[in-house]
Amino acid sequence: MATSESARTLREGRVGVSPERAAPKWLSRAVESGVWLLLLLTPLALGSVLEHHAALMEGACFTLLIVAWWGGMKRAAFKLPSWIRWPAFLFVLWTLFQMVPLPPQILRILSPGTYAAYSEYLPGYSTGESRVDVQSWLLQRRDTDSATLAPRPGEQTGMEGRFLVHAGWRPVSWYPWETVRWLSRFLAYGAFFLLVAGFLPERALEKRLPWLIVSSGFGLSVLGILQYLTWNEKILWVIPVYQGHPFGPWVNSNHFAGYVEMALLLGCGLCLKEAGLGTRRRRNHDIHRRAA
Repeated sequence: MATSESARTLREGRVGVSPERAAPKWLSRAVESGVWLLLLLTPLALGSVLEHHAALMEGACFTLLIVAWWGGMKRAAFKLPSWIRWPAFLFVLWTLFQMVPLPPQILRILSPGTYAAYSEYLPGYSTGESRVDVQSWLLQRRDTDSATLAPRPGEQTGMEGRFLVHAGWRPVSWYPWETVRWLSRFLAYGAFFLLVAGFLPERALEKRLPWLIVSSGFGLSVLGILQYLTWNEKILWVIPVYQGHPFGPWVNSNHFAGYVEMALLLGCGLCLKEAGLGTRRRRNHDIHRRAA
């Protein structure tokens, strides 16, 4: 019986082994080091609120995921749940659809608010004119605040016919480039999630990364307190700030509070794990699974 159980265990172990080649240790360490740098540096870069900081962060997320996938670091047991995969896919699809130019008749049905905004502020959109002179369009709106823009009788402004607007088809998104920017941010966060959940070693997930975030939250809290006590109107004693309520590297103290709250939740989970809560339940589950 022991021999049959050993054979069955061996077969199960072989089934669990991924046919793909194992990733080199140096590559795994390099990718994990990149994750560490992202977690440590993005808060220090003013919370990555500036566009060039955010662009560097997004590029690093995509690059690390591509390198990990190319190096075969994906864990064999990892599979993204469908309740995460499909909503994310539909959200990206809907966001892309919002940037597709649509005829006014269709846009009026799909997004009445956007259609009303275009009709109010885009010359010639509601009337369907191909090219509209902005000055003539403003002069026609005599019942609005722009009535003061009327030229004197017999005089010209010199701008007649110089600013022509072609309304044409317009997308649902009022600012398509802003939509692209935030879609890129969403995809970067998704890439980082896939990288951490599916490509890093389990030891990093269970211990190293949680302790890193908790330690980072503690260090940033100490940094914020020291900056508050020695405040010289500059973030990190270097970058001038003219408004807002900064704390630590963040331009808004609420952003610091949100980061620390996430770190505290991870700290609570680590404390519960170190206390052994959940270990006994996992052990009993493994015993029942082997018995079955």
